[in-house]
Amino acid sequence: MRKPELLAPAGSFDMLYAAIAAGADSIYMGGRQFGARAFASNFDEGELQRAIALCHFHGLKAYITVNTILKDGELDEGLRYAQSLYQMDADALILQDLGLARELHNRFPDLALHASTQLSANTKQTLEQLEQMGFSRVILARELRYSEILDLVSSTQMETEVFVHGSLCVSYSGKCLMSSFLGGRSGNRGRCAQPCRQLYQIQMANGKEKGTRGPLISPCDLSLYEDLPKLVEAGVHSLKIEGRMKKPEYVYAVVQSYQNHLNGQQQHNPFSLEEVSNRGFTKGVFGDAYGKDYYLQPQGSGGGYPVGVVEKKGKGRQIRFTQPVSRGDGLELQLRRKKIPLTLTESGEPGELLLLDAYPDAMEGSIVARVSNVRLRNMDFQGIVEEKREPIELKLQAHVGEVPRLEARGLGHRIELVGERALEKANKNPLDQSQAQRQLEKLKDSPFYLENLIVDTDGASYMAVSELNGLRRGAVEELTAAISNRNQRGVPSSSPLMVNMVRRPLRATEISLHVKKFDTALLSDPLLDRIVTNGIEDVDPALSGAEKLLYSMPLVGDPDVLDRFHGSFGPRSGIYANNLGDFTLYNGDRSITAGLGMQVSNHLVINALRERGASRFLLSPELTLEEMEAICQRTKDRIEVFVYGRLPMMILRNCPAAALIDCDRICHRCRFQRGHHLVDAEKRSFPFYREGQRTIVLSHLAISGLEHIDRLRMMGVNSLAISVESTSEYEKIRPLIEKIRKGQRIDPIEIREKLGPTGPGHYTMPID
Repeated sequence: MRKPELLAPAGSFDMLYAAIAAGADSIYMGGRQFGARAFASNFDEGELQRAIALCHFHGLKAYITVNTILKDGELDEGLRYAQSLYQMDADALILQDLGLARELHNRFPDLALHASTQLSANTKQTLEQLEQMGFSRVILARELRYSEILDLVSSTQMETEVFVHGSLCVSYSGKCLMSSFLGGRSGNRGRCAQPCRQLYQIQMANGKEKGTRGPLISPCDLSLYEDLPKLVEAGVHSLKIEGRMKKPEYVYAVVQSYQNHLNGQQQHNPFSLEEVSNRGFTKGVFGDAYGKDYYLQPQGSGGGYPVGVVEKKGKGRQIRFTQPVSRGDGLELQLRRKKIPLTLTESGEPGELLLLDAYPDAMEGSIVARVSNVRLRNMDFQGIVEEKREPIELKLQAHVGEVPRLEARGLGHRIELVGERALEKANKNPLDQSQAQRQLEKLKDSPFYLENLIVDTDGASYMAVSELNGLRRGAVEELTAAISNRNQRGVPSSSPLMVNMVRRPLRATEISLHVKKFDTALLSDPLLDRIVTNGIEDVDPALSGAEKLLYSMPLVGDPDVLDRFHGSFGPRSGIYANNLGDFTLYNGDRSITAGLGMQVSNHLVINALRERGASRFLLSPELTLEEMEAICQRTKDRIEVFVYGRLPMMILRNCPAAALIDCDRICHRCRFQRGHHLVDAEKRSFPFYREGQRTIVLSHLAISGLEHIDRLRMMGVNSLAISVESTSEYEKIRPLIEKIRKGQRIDPIEIREKLGPTGPGHYTMPID
């Protein structure tokens, strides 16, 4: 059975050295732009080149993250950056932006592309589409059970990659707008402010609050250490450790522990996973964790390796150590209401006691945990790597009347250097084995050691020491360069992105009404051009193919919905595709609109999705009016813009209510099914409800761009998307829709009077 690749994070050179020293097989890292961890140290382009070469020299692959969505004005720079990574010999690029992926696959067909977890790949249909688009690997969504991973791995020719350790996002990656709309920092741009880590309270449908404020949507850290044999058996190609913003000692301890386990040495881990950064561990959806075994618990962050226990001593307390501890270790001590840090000033052995003079109220029987290991913190990871020399074999040919030749072999590569002039006959001291050995084994300043030397000489030639040394230095340099350039790429032809500016005429703007629950009466409303519903079960199949009626597919792939659609609705029934798997429904007749879930943020994404079958494109709500206009000027395709309604902020596989109750997962009879809200510290109230196996968390206010409709019309936008939760909400906005159809301006005061407070969206507020 094939051993999977262990893939480690590196947000800095210190972390990179730690990963190599610990035995990682591959590294993923990012540059200073277009990466989903913008707040990691990251590497500039010169550092990236060095880092890639360092990986290759030690036999590791280097994958570079370019996994954010791009705006139209960034495409040329994004392409230039990707071309630079190609020339640096990056082994693969990790991508979210489908437009950029399509362009790179066309330009550099020999460059491996990995589909980022930001694409929420969780169905066979999605994997099928990714493979057709040229991806060679897919990083599966983190919200998958073991049985689902088994099914997906067996369904594709692509390599599969699975997260096994580290921090979890509570929302499906790539489907979260919470940070963007609350603070202007987009998770889809690598700048998430982590609103999920804040404290929330649940407000019931009757207005009463349930429980105390706590981390209701903040998951523990993932750890699948115990389940590695299952993943190996499943045939997963790569096991990924999260943590580009963690410390080097975290990388070292986690990589070493997992690699030892994969090699059958799980009992020989010198450092514990518990004593490096963690928020307590969960097996996540993989292990069917759902509520209290998934979310962080209010009493603390968890974590730490048990090294002692608190005992009573008179009126005070003391620690009895159960494990060896060292001076400088960081411990965590449990008091009655909180955990506090304690740094050791002396070392201790099992059975020894430490009097807690300053903490007489420490809880008797409490576990004392080590959360920072001084030995691990003080390790010289760079020194370990630099001492890790690789074997080299040299063969020297030296004959009178011929130029000398030095062949070098190492790490699967071979190079040959030729001297500058033919050798002369020696008057005395001709070149022999011992003389050649003395000079050619001087490799201390190189990353090699001499494993074998062959000297082919006639015993009569003279060769200067300086010439021998020069050949040795040249061989080391050329062999190092050959190893670093393992993919042997040439210099690609550079061509700028060709863009045809399109003059878009002023258009009569259409209205697409998005409704949660379908009402047949809407089909006869003359103000509406399209009615879009995500409640497929509410629609009479007899209406299948009705021109005005379209179906919005789930924001995260759902095979059951696809099966129901195939079974109940005709080939002309139009859809809003919200994940790549939905494009398997394309049949030439069906109208497909790329919906919110497709992150249409630039015209290259439009090009890519048009090839999949889309004929209309709903732009990302994270774009400003100027950014929308840039897209409109570069395409003749039909464009739709969201102008009113509550946006889905998060899509969760778990349920926030499960953090408070003993959940039986029978959602249809749960009192938290509908009409409940998450309330944050600023009293913002976010409605949430279960839809199938997922929780949808909506924005606390409806987002409105109704006051910008004149501008949108001038840009040539074809359709306006308006979303309502109920028919009563539609009746409130209907007078404003009448004004839109008549081409009349809508005043912000009128919007407030008819619809109440609304959120401004990003129409005039760009995101980071």
